[in-house]
Order: sequence, then C-alpha cells, then structure tokens
Amino acid sequence: MQKIVTPSGMVATFEGSAVRELSAHDPQRHRLPVTVQLRGSVPGEQLTMWDAFNALDLMIVTSQMAAEIRAFSDRDWPLRRARVFCQGAQLDKDFVVLIIDVHAQVGVLRATEADWTPDAAYPVQPEAHLEHELALDKELLFPVLSDELVNHLRRAGFSFEARRYPVSRT
Repeated sequence: MQKIVTPSGMVATFEGSAVRELSAHDPQRHRLPVTVQLRGSVPGEQLTMWDAFNALDLMIVTSQMAAEIRAFSDRDWPLRRARVFCQGAQLDKDFVVLIIDVHAQVGVLRATEADWTPDAAYPVQPEAHLEHELALDKELLFPVLSDELVNHLRRAGFSFEARRYPVSRT
C-alpha cells in the first residue's frame, strides 16, 4: 500500500465554507473553490516541484496529475478547484482537490492510537482491496494508492513523495 504525503513537516488547513461541502462527499454540492494553507519547515520554492499533497482524507494534486489518476483508474473522481498557499504565498500551479469517496479497510490501529501527523505511517493489512486503484482507509481516512498507480504516476513524470506502510505483524 502507498500514500501520497506532504513533504516532511507540512501541515495543511482548509478555509471557508467549502470545507463543509467537502466533508459531505456529495459531487453535486462541490461548488466552492478551496483555499489550502500549507505550513511547515519546507521552503515554498521547494514545494513548487511537487505535484501532490494530502491532508488526511483529501488529496491536493495538480490538474494534470488529477487527469492522469482519473484516466488510469478509469473513474471520474470528484474534483474541486484549489488555491494552495505556503507561508502566505500562493503556489504557482493549477491545483485541485481530488475527493476520494471509496473506502477500504486498510488500517489495523484505532484512530486514537495513530500518529496524526501529515506523513504518518501505520500498519496495514496486506493486499487490501482498493477499488479503482485508490481508496480512503475506512478507519483513519488516509488516502491509500495501489503500487500500480504510484508506479504509473512516477513513469508519467509526476513529482511526489510516497511512503509504503509497514505490514502489520498482528
């Protein structure tokens, strides 16, 4: 299992009433643009090299990467326009929020036991079934990608950080 994560130390916060719309996972209501504030120790110029970030249950990706994910997974994932800022300066890329509305039982820890940091790794059940190559862990709501999708995105030239979750020994 893989997860696209924020660069080390980044924290994303969402602003405005769009957040309530996003939480509903209702494609008919996804109208407002989303403002995403990234904060952390990574300089903004370094972030311009990345095509993807995630903040728990939402993936913020460039429009080009979203199109590639939708084509490869053969699914029209709901999208929202996103304005992404780091330390108050807007990143110069066309970002969208890709809303994952497919859930899979992947994690084996309770949310209260998890390390709630943007790049948290936690044990997973081996060979979890992912519909359309992508799902949210049902319990902790982290995006999880198939190895096939991650490898495809890398071959297509996209820049992101991926972590392989450790396999649970329990």
